[in-house]
Amino acid sequence: MRDPSLTTGRDMPDVALLNNLRVGLYTCDRQGNITSFNDRAAELWGYRPSDNVRFWGFHKSWQSDGSEIHPETSPMATALREERTFHGLEMWVEQPDGNRYFAGITIDLIRNESDAVVGAAAMIRDITDEKAATKDFITDTERRYRTLIKTLPVAAYVCDLEGRLTLYNDAAVRLWGREPRDEDKWCGALRVYTLDGTPVPPDECPMAQTVKLGRAVEDEVILLEQPDGTMLYVLPCPRPLFDPVGKLEGAVNVLIDITTEKRSQQILEESVNRLNLAVNAAELGTWDMDIASGRIVASDRHKKIMGVEKDGLWTRQDCMKVIHPDDQPMVDDLFSAALKSGTLFFEARVVRKDNSIRWIRVNGVTLFSNGQASRMIGTTLDITPQREISEQLEQKVARRTRELTRLNKLLEESNHDLEQFAYIASHDLQEPLRKIQTFATLAENVDNEEGRRKYLAKVRDEAQGMSALVRDVLTFSRLSAIPEFTKVDLNQVVEEVKSELSLLIAETEATVTSDDLPEVMGIQRQLGQLLSNLISNSLKFAKDRPVVNISYRVLPREEATGLPMLQPGREYVQLMVKDNGIGFEQRYADQIFNIFQRLNPREAYPGNGIGLALCKKIAENHNGTISAKSTPGQGTVMYVTLPGIKKD
Repeated sequence: MRDPSLTTGRDMPDVALLNNLRVGLYTCDRQGNITSFNDRAAELWGYRPSDNVRFWGFHKSWQSDGSEIHPETSPMATALREERTFHGLEMWVEQPDGNRYFAGITIDLIRNESDAVVGAAAMIRDITDEKAATKDFITDTERRYRTLIKTLPVAAYVCDLEGRLTLYNDAAVRLWGREPRDEDKWCGALRVYTLDGTPVPPDECPMAQTVKLGRAVEDEVILLEQPDGTMLYVLPCPRPLFDPVGKLEGAVNVLIDITTEKRSQQILEESVNRLNLAVNAAELGTWDMDIASGRIVASDRHKKIMGVEKDGLWTRQDCMKVIHPDDQPMVDDLFSAALKSGTLFFEARVVRKDNSIRWIRVNGVTLFSNGQASRMIGTTLDITPQREISEQLEQKVARRTRELTRLNKLLEESNHDLEQFAYIASHDLQEPLRKIQTFATLAENVDNEEGRRKYLAKVRDEAQGMSALVRDVLTFSRLSAIPEFTKVDLNQVVEEVKSELSLLIAETEATVTSDDLPEVMGIQRQLGQLLSNLISNSLKFAKDRPVVNISYRVLPREEATGLPMLQPGREYVQLMVKDNGIGFEQRYADQIFNIFQRLNPREAYPGNGIGLALCKKIAENHNGTISAKSTPGQGTVMYVTLPGIKKD
């Protein structure tokens, strides 16, 4: 067949003739895309395929051996791949609504004028009626029967007189755990056993016996083994099949999975043994009390748990004597209530002869005779270890809750920082850009070289300021990643900072002193940055000659407990960085640690408003805090709390 775009109409199939003959026609390109189809093809498919359907328009189709045909391995795909034709193909196909028919299919190649294969065309016919008269063809009644077998929710299959599996449903495949093989006879299971574990040969299984005897055999539970070793209890229900004249032609079998029921029966039968085993393994004490006399027959373990050495019978009063005095009213009330409700449960303390206190858990059931409580039986368990673990767990939960509160606060502050960053950073970054644009325009329009240089110098200053701002923002953002803590000598850190700021200290004629500072657990580089920012601020915001002193104190534990950001029970030290600067009003003490926040005009005191925000982030990275105390004109004290070194 020639490519329709390159050949005359004479070389194309007569579409009108094909429609009159009720023939479906569709074409595919070399890649398998369905490029055209007529209404009869859509009718035979039972739907109009979308663009993503390739090669094969049938919803389902099967080869003669019963295996399903997939689009990638379909005759159309093979024809395009191997450049070959197919004539006289016959197969069962199924439409999306479940309707099945027998289809005859012919596939020819489409070639262009260079004789290269560019696609293929297929003609489809419903030949069910043509095949109906032939021997062994499945009639409509049989088709409905097969559909019934296929759609049954339980495992079902059919065998012929030779034991070949001629039909089975998906439920059977799931039960067997496998697709049957050609050599399988009478059953698709891997292996079959009697309930005592004896293997059953295929020709002796219930299905084979039914065909052999020509009648249904007595229902007998068997064990069926799946490929993964799973054993299932199955009740087979084989029945013979006869043709219309009464001749035996095979058998049908329905397999009922009763594994759940059988295992429930086994569980019930073994419950007493398991109960006894559980009582011993759980170290339970058992007791049986006569309600009228109050006498108790108790196991040795029960007496041991209660701390009672009395032999023979003992009474409810004996039991109450060892109950902790604070728990006796509760236990007495629950015993009385159990005589009506039928159940007893409590956890209480017992006091043994050595005055040790143990926790017990008591479970009991009341037995009634003629409507009256006659006996109460139950168990006793020493739950002291569980109680101790529970208390430890509660303490751990409390610690974790405090830690979660601290982390939530950090998250809230982080979100607040992000909001500030989004709003203020956009403004602070836009402002130098606006000035750069303004000064650049002015430089373009000025007539003399001196004026142009002046404006270009302003452009350079704004660009440098913007670069410093971006650098500070990057420094701030990188503080989120926290490396391992190590011992840090603060004296060494202070000396390194003083060396770094030596030029500024000399220019301002400042005095920077420090006490003999301790070691702390932290990140030396970040702590150096923190102290550098604090000392720089003290030098920058000074009235006269700056005086800066760094001291410390060990933070009392009661103070640490009152600060939610600090971990209870841990050693902390508090650094005090004091200066004689201009100070500020105390109401701004929290505001100064917000990113980009400035209390003074940039013209008077240059800076980006990031320094103290960095200090706060560093303190929080160290599970510590930072705060400020200040008075206008009287200087400022910065308080930095850091984790100390644990003492052995």
